[in-house]
Amino acid sequence: MARQAKGDLDGAIADYNRAIQLNPQDAEAYTNRGVAYEKKGEMKKAAADYGRVLELRPDHPEAQYLRRFIKKHG
Repeated sequence: MARQAKGDLDGAIADYNRAIQLNPQDAEAYTNRGVAYEKKGEMKKAAADYGRVLELRPDHPEAQYLRRFIKKHG
């Protein structure tokens, strides 16, 4: 998240990729990577990550936003 906060989206995505490799059930890593993709304008990739979040945690606090995003960009 530190890289993302500094604007290093590619570095942040690489970190999230590694976190997901280590724990494929980490919904927050998918959420954060989705946000990074969204900031880069890569909406299909963001929608795919948000979809995975909803598979892992249908009760995710931002579920309504994620569902709307997927409908619009998925």
